[in-house]
Amino acid sequence: MEEDMDAVTALFMTGKGGGGHLAAAQALQSCVLDNEDSIIECVELVDAGGLAELAVSEALPSGDDIYNYFMQIGYYTAAGMLGQVASWGVKWNQAAIEEVFEEYWCVKRPAIVVSFVPFLNAAMRASLQRVMPSCRFLTVVTDFAHCREHPWLEPYEKSCGQFLVLGTELLRKQALQLGWPEHQLLRSSGMVIHPSFYERLEKPLKTAKPKLLVAFGGYAPSRVAQIAWKCAETHPEVDLIIICGKNQELYVQLQDFLEVADGRHVVEGFISSEKVRDYMRQAICVLGKAGPGVCAEACACQVPLAVLQWLQESCCGLVVDSLEQLPADLAEQAAACRQALTKLPPNDAVFEVADFLQQLMSEPGPEPVHVNADARD
Repeated sequence: MEEDMDAVTALFMTGKGGGGHLAAAQALQSCVLDNEDSIIECVELVDAGGLAELAVSEALPSGDDIYNYFMQIGYYTAAGMLGQVASWGVKWNQAAIEEVFEEYWCVKRPAIVVSFVPFLNAAMRASLQRVMPSCRFLTVVTDFAHCREHPWLEPYEKSCGQFLVLGTELLRKQALQLGWPEHQLLRSSGMVIHPSFYERLEKPLKTAKPKLLVAFGGYAPSRVAQIAWKCAETHPEVDLIIICGKNQELYVQLQDFLEVADGRHVVEGFISSEKVRDYMRQAICVLGKAGPGVCAEACACQVPLAVLQWLQESCCGLVVDSLEQLPADLAEQAAACRQALTKLPPNDAVFEVADFLQQLMSEPGPEPVHVNADARD
């Protein structure tokens, strides 16, 4: 199928590390393409990490694959440290990575590039400025903050074609400290989540027994099996819904758990946003080490999320000492948190970002800035 070169094309640059970056990109893609009045006619999802790896030795393993493996075996500290290694690797290979992106932009000729990944924004921005200076570049930050492990922001370089979407006040302050002008920032009302989470129920979901959703993001650790058996033992009144994500070994391992439970519990692999939403709406609580996206989804469904301190401080979540030793009064604590969730301000980030894209594409493009094609930091 030949590409329509006249179509207004947006490239959404995502990655394979975890599931949050891709989920946010798919959410915004759905929102943009479902709008009949959208100026953007084509949205392509691109593995930015895969492109960058073309500039590095093929003998080296994929950084995203290593990260996902660490998440799968529960080595969260090691997974976080990989961010520092990735930052070093990108800087070491910056020139080669930029050349790969330059070639890609020249082939695709996008009207706007939207990044959902850290690490690579400087390389993408610089390469775009050289070969397509009129193309707009927008970074949608999918974390709560810019940090060494997840570097999203760089010091501002004067260009009217660069923009940031920031879902927390901390991110906004960090961007301003780095010299970003206010008019090139969109302070969204939260993290970008799929539009399906805003669909109203015609009838409330009713279940015979309370349900606990176990969700650890795109790659649930093998430890989830131990959590499931222990929870079933200590809380027999609760039915479990377990999302394994892309951890196929865990999914297979939990089949024995399902057989013993005689159909009471549910075990899923990698599922759609709509199905995640339905399970969240049935649950009394979401248990797991979830990323910012799952936190935002839980808040949208008004279901408490366990173990995260920032939610507990707003009375919207629970902190437990051990995932294998849940409090006996879990249901009562969750009910109290649910009341607080109803008072949170709405998160309309996906619609705000879609409107912002529409606004950017309605305005004249940035004036080209002369850049020395041989000057690469």
